[in-house]
Amino acid sequence: QKTLRALVQSMKAGGIVPAVLGAAETDCGDVARRLGDEAGYQRLARQLIDTLTAHPAANLVTADPHLLHALRNEYPVLDAAWAQRLASGQVRVWHHTELLADLLERRVLK
Repeated sequence: QKTLRALVQSMKAGGIVPAVLGAAETDCGDVARRLGDEAGYQRLARQLIDTLTAHPAANLVTADPHLLHALRNEYPVLDAAWAQRLASGQVRVWHHTELLADLLERRVLK
């Protein structure tokens, strides 16, 4: 929690107003898939895709490398609308380190 709080503070310092899904955030399904439960993975993935569609954002930031991989690489295969949102630039998925590096490069953060 300390790391995520520091990330939120850094985002705010960089002029970004973060929003969190809170209780609406669900598991991305990565563990289920790695354990061979493809049906469980697809159920969890579709649930999260539906949640993200219901709460649209231009930028999604995660510190979880498994979620990052799912959002960028696995979910587009499952859902054509998600793939279109990514391809068109309607939504961009960031690892938190990419976002911080971008803020530093643009000299928004010191």
